[in-house]
Amino acid sequence: YEDFYGTLPKDAIDWNSLTPGQKMNRWTVIEMMDQMIAGARTLGRELKIDETLNLAHLSITEPIREKVIREDIKTKVIKRNKNLTLKPSGTTQSTDTKPQTKQELESATVERLNKVFG
Repeated sequence: YEDFYGTLPKDAIDWNSLTPGQKMNRWTVIEMMDQMIAGARTLGRELKIDETLNLAHLSITEPIREKVIREDIKTKVIKRNKNLTLKPSGTTQSTDTKPQTKQELESATVERLNKVFG
């Protein structure tokens, strides 16, 4: 969700480096979290801040969640794809030993049966 919320350096003391949209997204989550906590208190229930923050985040990011998940999967697939080697190495080449005709199949089967049953 870097595009949605923006990223800040660890030593940042304010949100000045964020875009107005990213600031708005962060404030929207905070406001929704505050409303959830206030509503829960009126019902006599105490919510944990991390639980409420997660619920607010899920609610606010609902419209873009599918896109974010899809992009995450794409990057993982591309990353894994780079690790695959699909070119033949050329060190050892297997010879095709499968019988090509019916007679070859029958003779190969007879040989294997003779090995098993003597």
